[in-house]
Amino acid sequence: VQLKLYWRSRQVVATEYKVFVHLRDMGDTQMAAQHDGAPVYGFTPTTRWLLGEIIDDVHPLPIDGAIPSGTYQLAVGMYDPNTVTNLPVTAEQKLAGERIVLGTVEIGD
Repeated sequence: VQLKLYWRSRQVVATEYKVFVHLRDMGDTQMAAQHDGAPVYGFTPTTRWLLGEIIDDVHPLPIDGAIPSGTYQLAVGMYDPNTVTNLPVTAEQKLAGERIVLGTVEIGD
């Protein structure tokens, strides 16, 4: 699965943050799939983002055939790779651990 994210910088950023994409069970207890990586495959680190610039960012999310059928939450966020700390999230769809839920994904047989 390819997930296209759009980011907009609200301030100048001095740290090269990484993006994470998580597919988790609905109870938020188990990770079914994940991808971590630099924005735009590393070609556009957050330290190069201009104020107000919109960044198109694609992340692959490998779905293993061993994932049980069911409904999963798709969540995204950013973290500082130096401290492995997620950036704060202020959205209503926030999950524990500073992640934003984008929606749900159905995995079938």
